[in-house]
Amino acid sequence: MAFARIHKKRFFAFIATLIIGVPIFITSNASAAMFTGRVSTNTISINDDLNPDATYKEEYNNRLIRLGQNPSPGYTIEDTLQTLAGYNPIETDASEAFSVGGITHWNGKTVADTAPDSIAYNVNLNFSGDNASLGPQTFTFNLDFNAGAEGESDVYSIPDTAISDQTFTYNGVTYALQLLGFGNNPNAINADFITGGLYSNSNSNILAQFVEIPATVPTPAAGTLALASLAALALKRNRNTRTKRTT
Repeated sequence: MAFARIHKKRFFAFIATLIIGVPIFITSNASAAMFTGRVSTNTISINDDLNPDATYKEEYNNRLIRLGQNPSPGYTIEDTLQTLAGYNPIETDASEAFSVGGITHWNGKTVADTAPDSIAYNVNLNFSGDNASLGPQTFTFNLDFNAGAEGESDVYSIPDTAISDQTFTYNGVTYALQLLGFGNNPNAINADFITGGLYSNSNSNILAQFVEIPATVPTPAAGTLALASLAALALKRNRNTRTKRTT
């Protein structure tokens, strides 16, 4: 695994050289920092600025959201997203994929074009052990939501640039959290979470990794590093294995 990581980094360094004509040397991640702790139950909310015309209802201390307008109140349930309760332990190094929690979705009846397009997903992480001094941290992301036509699947997606604005510093290095995608296997990460059909429950884990935030670099090099980051994410995601996960 370490051998594969080193060769991926050499590949991105080679791409950087082709783009800006200046070699960028990236060292092995063999001595990467280890992070331990647990992920508490995550929360979800709606940003009204991003969803000015949406209909929704937040419940259960921001753990459940009714998405869109119910066409038949009292007779059916609209699309519903809920975070799964749990305290997931983590022990990972930087750039290693791990689960930050799960979500479950009920595909109900919702009036067309009334559901939010964007949902704020808050990862609540408590560091422990050697990282205990970092304390509790919350990282906020946006999940894109596309409500399918009646009877069709709904789809959740993670933007390619899903790196948290929130950062922390450990041993002199600044880190952020990056969402990678959906799935139960870090080696087969899906860019989308495609739900089951009408009147079905579906669930999935959300996978993430810690990423180093480099010190300020010249603009051309910064663009190259961003390109390399997106290329690495593309390698991790398996867009050809988007499968429905139903229960």
